[in-house]
Amino acid sequence: REVAERYTRVFGSDERFQTPVELDYGTSAWHLYVLRLNRLPGLDRNSFVDELKERNIGFSVHYRPLHMMSYYRDKYGFTPDQFPVAKDAYERMVSLPLHPRLTEEDVSDVISTVLEVADEQMAAPSGGQLAR
Repeated sequence: REVAERYTRVFGSDERFQTPVELDYGTSAWHLYVLRLNRLPGLDRNSFVDELKERNIGFSVHYRPLHMMSYYRDKYGFTPDQFPVAKDAYERMVSLPLHPRLTEEDVSDVISTVLEVADEQMAAPSGGQLAR
């Protein structure tokens, strides 16, 4: 919970991101912290996670919509654009590290790296593709 609150304090006031919402009628178990990238020039989830990986920041991408999975695509002929809301959400989500063994330093590294990558992507003239 403390890590999730820390992430939300930092990312919740940043126009580039949408943070998870904890509703009044329940308490989250915080098994995932799903950060959504807003649709802004330069921000691209795929290159964003590539940069996180390059900088040794763990992440996951949750969850591929059913209509984009091979079984449903092959059996029913679904295409990604048939369910645009699900596709859009999927293309913007990144799950940040969230587990009991994270140290304060780990959390600080995640936060600073996410902010750095977002800064660099938005400043990159190639629309999120960072030069190596």
